[in-house]
Formats: sequence, C-alpha cells, structure tokens
Amino acid sequence: MDQAGSFKAGLMASLMVRVTYSFIHTGRYKSRLMQKRYESQMADPDPYNRAFVAITGRDKYDMSFMTKESIKNQIRSDMTTPLPEQIDNGETQIHVFYARKMGEKYLERYQKYFKSPVIHEQDMRHEEFLGVYPMEWCALVKEICL
Repeated sequence: MDQAGSFKAGLMASLMVRVTYSFIHTGRYKSRLMQKRYESQMADPDPYNRAFVAITGRDKYDMSFMTKESIKNQIRSDMTTPLPEQIDNGETQIHVFYARKMGEKYLERYQKYFKSPVIHEQDMRHEEFLGVYPMEWCALVKEICL
C-alpha cells in the first residue's frame, strides 16, 4: 500500500536491489555493515528476526531465478499501481491483521483504502503474528473463514 511517483519508486527500487540482491542469491550482504547487522539480529534470542528471514523463503528455497530486473520491477510496480480509496464491492469483507507496533499510520492506511475493514489488532511487529505464531495465525484465519 506504499504509493510513490514513478521517479521516487524507481530510486527506491534501485536502492532495494543494491541492498537485497546478493543476500537473495548467496545468503550474505555485500555491505559489511548490513552483514554485521544481519548476523547480530540472527544471534538475538528474539525469534522475530529468524522468523522474518524464514518468511522470505531464503533459507528453504533456491531463489537464483530472481534477477535484479525482476526485483526492481516488483518493487516499482507495487509502489506505482494506484489504489482506489474506500474499496468495497458489497460482497467481500476485508480482514486486516494490524500489527500495532508498526504505528498508527498503518491503521489509518487500512481505513483509507478499505471502506469497512475488520481490523484484527495484534500487539506485535510487522509480520510477527505469521512468522512467530503461525499456528495462532492459521487458527484466526480459519475462524474468519467459517
């Protein structure tokens, strides 16, 4: 839901490719500073950091098919695809898992783009619910679907 003009989106996509490409292919960052930060986060006993890396699939799947251009295009298109506000087709109920520790601006964003979202607040960080508590996440999804 991050939106930007094509110039800014292109710059951000180029930067993200520079930061992430080597990690996606080798499991290591080119930047010594990024690699050191990554290693320190992975040494932290907090399961969030390891879970966040696991969500990317890097530790389980061969990601060599991803090119610099495909990564750049994905990021750029995500940021430049316009989203209408107050989305509501009258038939689909939108459920949002809101990680409160990400900040109020994310809650405001969900309320901006969806007319009547059902907000499931979690006192967690970004993707923590899915990454660290996958069984509880699945149980809530199942409950919503029933």
